[in-house]
Amino acid sequence: MNFPRLHLVLLDCPDPFELAKFYSALTGIAVETWPGYAPEDMPDIDLVHDSLPTLSFQRVENYVAPTWPDGIMPKQMHLDFEVDNLDECCQPDIMMTA
Repeated sequence: MNFPRLHLVLLDCPDPFELAKFYSALTGIAVETWPGYAPEDMPDIDLVHDSLPTLSFQRVENYVAPTWPDGIMPKQMHLDFEVDNLDECCQPDIMMTA
């Protein structure tokens, strides 16, 4: 049986470049920019890897962040990352903001 493959996960956010930089630092996947555009001016920006789904970040005007677990705005998305050894994987300052 031929199953669909996950190609892209898109996250709405107020500042795509800032969120892309965070996930780039977390995953080691480079931020892909468009020629002729400053990254902070792009309406959306991606992290692209040859063997993984693309992480895409899209600017949404009047974005309202989730207030989960309490509050009126529920969790909108949850991403789990798995590692063999957390201590060897990520810088502590990156993990503290995740």
